[in-house]
Amino acid sequence: MKPKKYLGILMGLLTMEFILGMLVNLFGVDPGEGESPTIIKMAFATHGIIGLLLLIGGIWMAIFGLKATDKIVKKMALTAALGILVAFACGIATVSLQGPAREYASFAMAMGFLIAVSTTGRLISRV
Repeated sequence: MKPKKYLGILMGLLTMEFILGMLVNLFGVDPGEGESPTIIKMAFATHGIIGLLLLIGGIWMAIFGLKATDKIVKKMALTAALGILVAFACGIATVSLQGPAREYASFAMAMGFLIAVSTTGRLISRV
């Protein structure tokens, strides 16, 4: 499979991850405050599974970047991989932490996601 196709799949996964994350963020209920609807629980579980797939995709992206001969492609691929890794790690922290630390982790997750999606989009047009 060509790199452009892999990048397109990654962009699709990033898009689904965003939509599911927003659903959980907007309609989910914190565990101490009650119970989330079943559909939101399913969205959260799917969000986690897609996060794992994106982590695998981020590893592929890093390998792709390290093998690239074009310096710009190399930098963009490694930046996108780093964004995915940051978003993944901060997503785990967001679920695990409480109080202000949770909010900081959520913000860092969003920034990692933004870096990953914007760099992947630019990379699609470059390869």
